[in-house]
Amino acid sequence: MSRYFLPFLFITLSGIVACKNKKGVSEEPISESVVLSDPLPEAVPQELPSDSLIIYYSRGSCFGTCPVFTLSVYRSGLAIYEGRQFVDKIGRHTGVIAEPEVDAVLSKAAEIGFFTMERRYDNPTVSDLPGTELRLQDNSGKIRDVYARFKYPSSLTELYDLLDKTIENTPWKINDSKQ
Repeated sequence: MSRYFLPFLFITLSGIVACKNKKGVSEEPISESVVLSDPLPEAVPQELPSDSLIIYYSRGSCFGTCPVFTLSVYRSGLAIYEGRQFVDKIGRHTGVIAEPEVDAVLSKAAEIGFFTMERRYDNPTVSDLPGTELRLQDNSGKIRDVYARFKYPSSLTELYDLLDKTIENTPWKINDSKQ
């Protein structure tokens, strides 16, 4: 029993000393204006513009040639598209999406009841279906995230088609050397 006591004592004392060491810990209070919500998806660039993200659209991979990309659109109209696989534009691109096009997406979302849909349509036992993530923020500030991979409402396809057409019609400028 004594062979277990010394390692236990060492681990316990190490934990106590580590908890008392505050070096490198900020003493500043957390601002009340900080709002904790779901983190933005990893594909959203780190150097976010100061205006708010209103559309985040991402298509995932499958075992075949499913298009893989992300689109982020900000209130100012700034759009960032990152094509990864099986798309015409590979790499990171920027463009401007006009307000009427953004309004058309938000109108279609309202029409199909996007903001009241389930947050997840999936079945983990089914393989080889690409997932689609869509986050929209309407003009009132309401945000909704919907992940669709399996048995989702067909009306979501109409919204995806509209977003795909918007990507296709936007003049893009490449921002990296992946192409």
